Amino acid sequence: MAMRWSGRRHHAMRAEPCGYCFYNNVALAARHAIDKLGVKRILIVDWDVHHGQATQQMFYDDPRVVYFSIHRYEHGSFWPNLRQSNFNYVGSGRGRGFNFNVPLNKTGMTDGDYVAIWHLLLLPMAFEYQPEVIIVSAGYDAAVGCPEGEMQITPACYAHLTHMLLAVSPAVCVVLEGGYCPASLAEGAALTLRALLAHAPPTGDYQEPCDEYVDDF
Repeated sequence: MAMRWSGRRHHAMRAEPCGYCFYNNVALAARHAIDKLGVKRILIVDWDVHHGQATQQMFYDDPRVVYFSIHRYEHGSFWPNLRQSNFNYVGSGRGRGFNFNVPLNKTGMTDGDYVAIWHLLLLPMAFEYQPEVIIVSAGYDAAVGCPEGEMQITPACYAHLTHMLLAVSPAVCVVLEGGYCPASLAEGAALTLRALLAHAPPTGDYQEPCDEYVDDF
């Protein structure tokens, strides 16, 4: 278990900064784990409200890294405004099938939507892949009150998402990305850390997930 703050890095490309990001902590950590520690299977989970296009690009043809991103998309009208952020970009070459995008085409998504995505998409894939290490790009800009994301994810939900990842692997590293509502950012980060320390997540009363996404799943 590890947690590293001071972030917003997942837009930094190999050779240039992008989106206020100068270097990509998550990609560097994954590369170090592969090259220096001999890790063969890494799962990167990106719950920042923006798509981490740089992280995706760096491992797009690499089956040693699964990249899973849930992000606001709005049919490509939300930054970074790339078609590569859509669901049909699944990797290439030996990495085909190891890239997962969950593009959200509407705002106001709730805890119920994110938990459904975990249960119906992320967890079945992750248990089959059996990652040795999970690295989380933990943006809190989908949280309630954040003007950037316009989503409705409660701080408590992040604890539940983290708790579920720990069921896949105890080796979870959390790295801060975005977050622009100080209250939601602080509470979400604190509850994420508590989940990493094996505290039970707060009880929640989740809304039903959005019908259109249930149908898609």
